[in-house]
Amino acid sequence: MARAWMILLMCLIAAAAFGEPGGGEPVTPIEPSEHLDAAKVALGRKLFHDPRLSHDDAVACSTCHELQSGGADGRVQSIGSDGRPLDFNTLTVFNASGNASLNWKGNFRTLEEQNESVLRNTRIMNANWDELLAKLRNDSDYRKDFSVIYGNSPARVDVLDALATFERSLVTPNSRFDRRLRGERGAISPEEEQGYQLFKRPAPDGITLPRREPRAGRFIAYRVCETSLSRRPTFTMATPHRSPKLSRSWGEASLAATSR
Repeated sequence: MARAWMILLMCLIAAAAFGEPGGGEPVTPIEPSEHLDAAKVALGRKLFHDPRLSHDDAVACSTCHELQSGGADGRVQSIGSDGRPLDFNTLTVFNASGNASLNWKGNFRTLEEQNESVLRNTRIMNANWDELLAKLRNDSDYRKDFSVIYGNSPARVDVLDALATFERSLVTPNSRFDRRLRGERGAISPEEEQGYQLFKRPAPDGITLPRREPRAGRFIAYRVCETSLSRRPTFTMATPHRSPKLSRSWGEASLAATSR
């Protein structure tokens, strides 16, 4: 009996330390990408970095989505193919596969739809399928890759599938914040925890803090800053390329916890 009580006590202590996983949190942990075809991922990576996907062979997907720089280009507004600023900055490609909607307007539901829109957009990659596919079919390596993987020469649906498969591999699971969302309370700092609680709190005047949709699994689009303990909070949209660390001031809903 004493041993049973000891086991129960240890379980209660563990529950207090780690909390209940997924206990009504507004965001969910990033999950690892699984069951992706490695050959499709490799082909998609190759296409992602190939400027020949654009009309003038000057712009690749990676031009705006720099994987070594947070998956974006660091600009306030990205530059279009005509040299003029676009209407929006570039969203990070990391973890985009978990979003319920894509693009700043949220007007796409799949990576394939989003990718095709960017490829055909006259101000971004300005491609048309006849020209793009002709380039790929004239490349012996691409012909071989598509034949082995898809059983045919490069085709529109397969190009979009390979690109999307690669992008689905661009996830960042098991960060400190993921561990916190799974119940490990000590995974993030007290300042970060305070910021996260502020993020979840109803704002003054009955305004609810903006959050991404449940599938997004992150709140990187927004941050909350308390300018001082005695002043009311201010709410500012954070540009995605500045999102890796947002804990420079007290009460900021921080993504510093997403670093490993």
